[in-house]
Amino acid sequence: MADAPSIQTSLVQQLRQLEADMLTETGPPHPGWVRRRQEAVMLALDIGRHGDAMGYGLRALDLANTLQDPAMQARAHMLIALIYSDNYDAAEAEQHFELARDLARRHDDRGMLGRVVTNRAHHLLHGHDLHAAYRELVTHAALMSTLDEVPLLAAYHINLVTACACLCEEHPADPQVPEWQGWLRRSLTWLEARSMDELPLAVQLDILEVFARVALLQGEHARALQFARERTELARQADSAILLASAYRQLGDVHAAQRDWPDAVAAYGEALGISEAQERHVTAMELREALAAAHAQSGDYEAAYRVQRAGVQLGRLMEQILRQRAQIGAVERQALESDLRARFYREASERDFLTGVANRAQAMQVLDRLQQGLDAGEVKAVAVAIFDLDHFKDVNDRYGHDVGDQVLVGVAQRVQHVTRDQDLLSRHGGEEFLLILQETSLQEALRICDRLRLHVADLQFPAWPELRVTASFGVSPMQPGRGVQWALRQADVQLYRSKHAGRNRVTGRDAPAPPDAR
Repeated sequence: MADAPSIQTSLVQQLRQLEADMLTETGPPHPGWVRRRQEAVMLALDIGRHGDAMGYGLRALDLANTLQDPAMQARAHMLIALIYSDNYDAAEAEQHFELARDLARRHDDRGMLGRVVTNRAHHLLHGHDLHAAYRELVTHAALMSTLDEVPLLAAYHINLVTACACLCEEHPADPQVPEWQGWLRRSLTWLEARSMDELPLAVQLDILEVFARVALLQGEHARALQFARERTELARQADSAILLASAYRQLGDVHAAQRDWPDAVAAYGEALGISEAQERHVTAMELREALAAAHAQSGDYEAAYRVQRAGVQLGRLMEQILRQRAQIGAVERQALESDLRARFYREASERDFLTGVANRAQAMQVLDRLQQGLDAGEVKAVAVAIFDLDHFKDVNDRYGHDVGDQVLVGVAQRVQHVTRDQDLLSRHGGEEFLLILQETSLQEALRICDRLRLHVADLQFPAWPELRVTASFGVSPMQPGRGVQWALRQADVQLYRSKHAGRNRVTGRDAPAPPDAR
């Protein structure tokens, strides 16, 4: 059996060094302090110290908030989400993924958004929510195509292959199988084109895992065994007991698929020994089930019974450990958790859940503040624009509401990406959006909105190449003494004029802009 504790020695030493470095920190908070704790989170997770990982993660978030660094805040939320995911707390994980996603979108950090998407998909796969993982990955295919970070893209394609392969395996008669197979082929082709030398060792292991999975799906057992063995040998070099246990587990699955029960028993036994040594109790219970089944298939029913009986005892132990884990550091973390929840609900109350842009309530607060500034002579020109998507009902009717939601998200992301920092985009309801343009005259607002109109018309959706959307805009200035509702009514009237004039155009109070300024 592999010497799991010795494999972990280097990781433990690295974590101890980081902890020693933390004790030397003096002076005001520094970005290096955040990075140090974020690195400690990953090391603590790798060696199964979940309580320590949460402590480092929360402290990293607290420091990132103090430094007001959006990228570090987003990464901290994402790491906390991964900790919760590793502890099978899906609800808490989703909250922190949503906070990380919102920060990345607001600050137009495409790289961070790609990391959040990829890690959330991994979390969904971890919970076997295959359809949700698939939707998350396919919805953001266009975003990922704009990134050039090879390890991140590799992780994205690994997750997509995994989701599609599992869906095809579990739902072979589903009408979506051709679609899943198409995405699987695209991602598999991307992975096969990569040179392993350009990728971290952990990513190489993940690629070999999906290669073996796909080979099994295609009935190519010999190739699957070749990939699984290669992965196991490579995992010995990875300095991670968790990765080695995962490799042995897949090797056992491949042997089981070939009905090679003695080798399946041996591989599952290796994986089980490592998992128990690392106190990976949920994984150990799953492995005991697989090991017992392999013993039974080989005719050794006594061994199968012993494994199952030990599994019952392990289940009771796991319940006690999980209760203890929930209590670890509760007093120390209470204040931080309370603050995190308060921030989450405050920010969530101001954002549109689907698109991530501001919601109507936040937009109205901003408009009220600007109107007060206009009335007091403290704010200069402000314009408001209302726009909605033309024939959006047809999109929902033809493609379904899930695709309609993806269109709304795509439009919101594109417009958010090209608007100025001082402007605010909000979802007004349904397919209607509101844009607040500060320090902007009516004529300048018309030019800005026409540029946005062209961006919307240029949007492409890789999963549906024939799908195109356009938008109609109505624009009005805000005026002192008139009130917010007056400006919104004027913009709404202009939106109606754009619709009546043929759609896909911008209209202001004075005159409509040209239908196409290309």
